[in-house]
Amino acid sequence: MKGLLAIALSAVLLLLLLSSCATTGFLGFLATTKYVDGRLEQSAAAAGARLDQTRQELAGVTADMERFKQQAARIETLGEEVERAQALVRELESRLGELPAETLRRLAGLIQEYLDSGGD
Repeated sequence: MKGLLAIALSAVLLLLLLSSCATTGFLGFLATTKYVDGRLEQSAAAAGARLDQTRQELAGVTADMERFKQQAARIETLGEEVERAQALVRELESRLGELPAETLRRLAGLIQEYLDSGGD
């Protein structure tokens, strides 16, 4: 009979131990559903905050990328403008190089016309 009583007592104690995890927290060292739910809420709130922060950072990076694209396009446009300006400078240099020779030819032609006309 003592063995049967010991088994029955052990079974009751085992049931109390197992049921305390899912109910009121009879035994303080076992996690209750309330505790687990509370921890899940805390974890979800922390994850939500991290997700919001990540979304904000992503929005910032996206904005930075857009500004970078705009600046890259502007740099490309400036490069094209510089190339056009350099071509104009080269053309002007060649014209200026020819200017003294052309001016001298015209001056010589005018002098020759004057001489041919008899110097009047």
